[in-house]
Amino acid sequence: QTFYARIRPSASTSTEQDLVNGTFLPSGISELAVSPSGERIFYLVRSVGETLGIRSNPDGTQRTQIFSSTVNGWLPVWSGNNVLMLITKPSAGVPGYAYTVNASSGSMKKILGGISGLTLLPDNNATSLLYSESKTGGLSIKSLDTRKGIVSEVGITTLPEKCVWGIKRTTIVFCAVPDHISGDAYPDAWYQGVVSFTDNIWKINLETGEATIVLSPQSVAQKTMDITDLVLDESESYLLFTNKKDLSLWLLDLRENL
Repeated sequence: QTFYARIRPSASTSTEQDLVNGTFLPSGISELAVSPSGERIFYLVRSVGETLGIRSNPDGTQRTQIFSSTVNGWLPVWSGNNVLMLITKPSAGVPGYAYTVNASSGSMKKILGGISGLTLLPDNNATSLLYSESKTGGLSIKSLDTRKGIVSEVGITTLPEKCVWGIKRTTIVFCAVPDHISGDAYPDAWYQGVVSFTDNIWKINLETGEATIVLSPQSVAQKTMDITDLVLDESESYLLFTNKKDLSLWLLDLRENL
């Protein structure tokens, strides 16, 4: 079951919040993604041997089917307010594919295919993305300009899930980069918790190739961190992230590093 509700401050106290206008979305949703503006959602459900992709308002109203496939195992992500990306769920040794989907018309276009263990992270303008490929003894990460079809090396080794795109400067990415990557099968070993990384956070300028460390958790917090779920605020002053080792939540002040 998937539940939607608005959150507003409680009338009785300033420290509590109420859920209002709550409603259940259709049963059986396997994956759901929210547009950058928060005004639309896209979700996947199984129906009589096929996967259906539905676009709707966040409360489930104004539903429109814009995708269907007999293949199961898709991951949706928004890239811009009118562009979706659908990626096959990744596993090392399995060719992965990624498509853009127009959120209004449902028209599709393949952007990547036949890449082993493919995972990716698009920017918020549907113009660039980071993607990784599983290799013998590790993995590699590259950037793709979706308008020109140009692939470039990033200069670090990590997974796209450990990165976040800049908001004001779209050539900038912040990534948690492991000190060492063992020769396991990725991304499977990291997803399953077989491997835990020790990360530093880097800022990379994809246009110039410049890369600098902005945080070494071992030096500042006196602990090792396997960093994921990175989120930037609109001013790029703060970086929020989760330490996968213990699921603790951290906030990094970036103002001294900008």
